[in-house]
Amino acid sequence: MAIQRLSQWQNIFESNRRNERCATSRPLRRPSDGPGGRELAGSLGRRIGVLLGLVCLLIACEVEEPAPPGSDRTAEEQADVIVAAIAEQDWATVAEHVHPDRGVLFSPYAYVEPTHRRFHAEGGLTIDALGLGQHREYRLPHLTDPGDLIFDRNRVAVFGDDTTTYTWGRYDGKGTPIDLTVEEYWEEFLYRHDFAAAERGAPSEVLESGNTINNLPDVMGENALFIEYHVPGSDEYSGMDWGSLRVVFEETEAGRYLVALVRDQWTI
Repeated sequence: MAIQRLSQWQNIFESNRRNERCATSRPLRRPSDGPGGRELAGSLGRRIGVLLGLVCLLIACEVEEPAPPGSDRTAEEQADVIVAAIAEQDWATVAEHVHPDRGVLFSPYAYVEPTHRRFHAEGGLTIDALGLGQHREYRLPHLTDPGDLIFDRNRVAVFGDDTTTYTWGRYDGKGTPIDLTVEEYWEEFLYRHDFAAAERGAPSEVLESGNTINNLPDVMGENALFIEYHVPGSDEYSGMDWGSLRVVFEETEAGRYLVALVRDQWTI
């Protein structure tokens, strides 16, 4: 579109320059105009030509808004893009799919904390006591129990440079805080298995579940759906080393956005 506009304005600009040359090369027909009048007409013509050229450049350089994520592909295809980006720790690509208002929630286990959530965004941290996207301004000292983390798309985009230690929840069976950096969480939980090469389920299909309750349908909203990637357990560990990653979307009129990345695995 920008190229077409540029071509149109270039044609107008060239036409104007030809008119300008004609105006400066032909004597003006009004007898009252002398050489000074012809000089003024030529100067005005050149100024108009420059102005039109600037307008042409502005329109040609106009940045068109990218299509909303999910508007041109299926949920499975969009999830494949996200999981492939996670595998490479390409956080800029992941961030492109994150919901602009709700951010993306990270849960180390299948049960998503329905009440206490911590939202990390530019400008600080707040506690989300009402649900995704409804952030009440409680500060960290008011937090009584570690809950699931939510990051806005700007924070996700710079995960590669983020060395902060976050508390992602509590370890199953031990109850101790999961205090890890982003890279450590990626290695220990988010991408513990090669999910990019794993079996993929149909929308909102659970391929395997353990003892932990999967409460996604209850807490993520009626417009949410997920794509599960599942790696089965091995005989060496009696099948207990299986793992799943659920990529959770919210369908909106604007597009389909990433709102959660939920892990599932064998738990006590």
